[in-house]
Amino acid sequence: MFHVNDVRNWLRCPRAFWLARQSRPQSIRFLQLDEPLRLLGRKKLHLSEFFCGQRGDPNEATLDALSQSEWLCDARFEYEELRINIPFIHVTPSGLELYYLQMGGLPKAQLIEYYLIHQWVLENLKLPVEDWHILYFNPDYIRGEELDYDQLLALTDRFFNDYARPASRTIREHLAFHKKDYQPVIEAMRLADEENTKIERRIPACLRRLTCQYFEDCFGSQKVPDDSVLYLNGCPDKYDLYDQNIRHISEAIPYLQDINRQQYAQIMAAKNGGLFADRLGLKMWLQEKLVEPLSFLDFEWNTCLIPPYAGTKPNCYLLFQYSLDVINQKERQHYDFLGFEDCQKELVKKLLKDLPQSGSILTYGGDNAEKLRIRELAERFPDYQEPLLALCERIVDLSVLFTSGMIYDLRMRGNYSLKELLPLFQKEKNYTDLPIGKAMDAVLTYRELSQNRDPEKEQELLEYCNLDTYAMILMVEWLISLSKGETYAECTDTLAA
Repeated sequence: MFHVNDVRNWLRCPRAFWLARQSRPQSIRFLQLDEPLRLLGRKKLHLSEFFCGQRGDPNEATLDALSQSEWLCDARFEYEELRINIPFIHVTPSGLELYYLQMGGLPKAQLIEYYLIHQWVLENLKLPVEDWHILYFNPDYIRGEELDYDQLLALTDRFFNDYARPASRTIREHLAFHKKDYQPVIEAMRLADEENTKIERRIPACLRRLTCQYFEDCFGSQKVPDDSVLYLNGCPDKYDLYDQNIRHISEAIPYLQDINRQQYAQIMAAKNGGLFADRLGLKMWLQEKLVEPLSFLDFEWNTCLIPPYAGTKPNCYLLFQYSLDVINQKERQHYDFLGFEDCQKELVKKLLKDLPQSGSILTYGGDNAEKLRIRELAERFPDYQEPLLALCERIVDLSVLFTSGMIYDLRMRGNYSLKELLPLFQKEKNYTDLPIGKAMDAVLTYRELSQNRDPEKEQELLEYCNLDTYAMILMVEWLISLSKGETYAECTDTLAA
């Protein structure tokens, strides 16, 4: 038996399909959903009487329901061992109107594969589809004191482009234009499943920013050296090079063309003992960006699909914690905040109080995180808009030094996250030493604490967030040492001292 995700896995990477079939990975929902998505859809469509499908329903049960009921929920169909589940079906004299649910943002044409698979199954079962609709969370809806389910979800018969504009063609027209035959895919999947054979294939997704969960199954963490060609960022030929037994970056140099700045930094690090640093550029950057007092800031937030409080929107980011270290004339002062329920305004007041009125606010990834969160707070709390937006002008994103190729250490293994970088600066304290060592673990712990407070767990949350700002302090010390022209060993010795 196959499901839509099996087909999508196969099309993305047959090896990932095979591995997922051996042991289904446990999925963790990043978005907090306080009510079942299907229930929200029923409220939006005002359904009171309907046939509700059950797991394992045969085609006969669903086909019989199509002749008996006007509305079907969770309707299961199967063709060639491929099962699909349609959230809502409206039976009309001219055919079936299908209604799907979109969890994230606006429905994009990039998701068309999901609907094409459904279309293939339904057409082979000779079921006439009149129209396709998608229910999605209305990005313009702002919650009042009570949740308005009619306004919470919006309905569309079109995909949206990257500029949030609806396409000229309907979903039905889109699907007709891109129609595909999935019979060969099903047969290949069935053969791989029956023979229980590992599929050998490597694709760029193996080592994107979020490394594939099966990476170690394919390559083995101990077998891949720090200078492996597999870690060459944005190199389309790295898997071909790897399969040709060109395993190290230094060996791959003659085969590389049109390298980008990140790749250049990686190549130079491989040629120069493991570290590349544009010391002059680094020195000028530090002189321009570091203005005392230095404030090291890190946020933690929860992402709620349904707006939980008045003034919030769907898919909202709710800050619940920050860590702040302020260094002025070599003296360090630490501040932190951890709040529950609707603590946003309380957080804003304390943050504005704790932060100095001047100086650089140092973050890691802050151009895409801290700045965005602060602007969202400014939109929600107009009375604090001016001082909040003024903070954005002072934010300095340390990650730019690494993602721009100004600095690269082979031990980063193509990864630019703060957690991967911390061991480069010191070995005494790392995220693996903490009870909470990952951002998602922090969010899940916070959700648990929101239901059942536990002082020990709260302290663990504080320790996790505090390590982020402490890591940035160590990073800046290391960067300053590099900018002075010290050798790699001298930089390490300076920090150790």
